[in-house]
Amino acid sequence: MKRAMALSIAQNLVEEISPVCDRIQIAGSLRREKHEVKDIEIVAIPAMGETHVIDMFGNILESKKCSTLDTLLDFNLGQEAFAWEKDEELKRWGPRYKRLRHRETGICCDLFFTTERGWGGCLAIRTGPWDFSRALVTLARRQGKHVADGYLIHHHPKPKCGCSKGAGCPLIVPTPEEADFFAEIDLPWIEPVERAASWVWEKAKKRIFREVEG
Repeated sequence: MKRAMALSIAQNLVEEISPVCDRIQIAGSLRREKHEVKDIEIVAIPAMGETHVIDMFGNILESKKCSTLDTLLDFNLGQEAFAWEKDEELKRWGPRYKRLRHRETGICCDLFFTTERGWGGCLAIRTGPWDFSRALVTLARRQGKHVADGYLIHHHPKPKCGCSKGAGCPLIVPTPEEADFFAEIDLPWIEPVERAASWVWEKAKKRIFREVEG
């Protein structure tokens, strides 16, 4: 799909769901300003609200925190005015990643949820391109860290089933901005349009040479 059309579709979705997000940004190939786009990627920090379990007399029995973005999507799916539906070809509808399909054009949107602690890492990884993101993950691992769900985690082997503490893991290195994520793995900031795996390894080699000379 041409960039202009995909960007318009993405911006309409962002406008629709941004009221229930603390932060939201278009990522992927649109952010890298590609002329042809295969899909849409969006990173969001959902706002949190409360849902109540109420008895027959209207008394609140239990209150639970919930993502208001999840609530909005669940409500809108199936509504004629909502331009999106669940993608039934590649079914992804978990707490951190949901895949939507635009009913009119068929283009898909990968919607990634994160938190303030993981915003920078998640946005960097989901902006791509794929080989650039893989290089970031590999470089982090060579430094004794690992990346999981966009979080940068310090000096700890990556568990197969993920950390049971999730976003509250004390080993997470907070990266509230992309520049923070790059800095934590000894890389300078680079504009999305210029990102490539070769750049990562070039900068990593220069750092090693500086350390040897020093």
